[in-house]
Amino acid sequence: MGRIVHEVRISSAGNNSETITVDALVDTGASITALPLSYLQRFPSAKIIEGESSTANGMVTVQIGGPFEIEITGFRRVFSEVAFLPNLDEPLIGYTLLEAIPVAVDMLGHRLVPVKYLDMK
Repeated sequence: MGRIVHEVRISSAGNNSETITVDALVDTGASITALPLSYLQRFPSAKIIEGESSTANGMVTVQIGGPFEIEITGFRRVFSEVAFLPNLDEPLIGYTLLEAIPVAVDMLGHRLVPVKYLDMK
């Protein structure tokens, strides 16, 4: 197995001056896109709610904010929420963002690829 890391630009939908560009790990086991809690201060205008999340290390309290404009470099931008987690080492791209774009994971090439057709069955 390998790591798939991709550049992502995240902007507050209400204030484009609140923008960061990060390299994020593609984590198909994570549902939501996540950033370390320390990144939250870069988005002072974001609407935040507190929630509980199950992680590999157990249950944690998370801050969920949005809406954010999210663009994985080379793919179309979408609007979504982002979770801010304590003790997270690096940004994560979750599967709901991949499905919204839509992109798929090419495990042989260790890259993201566009989905040409949507399954409507």
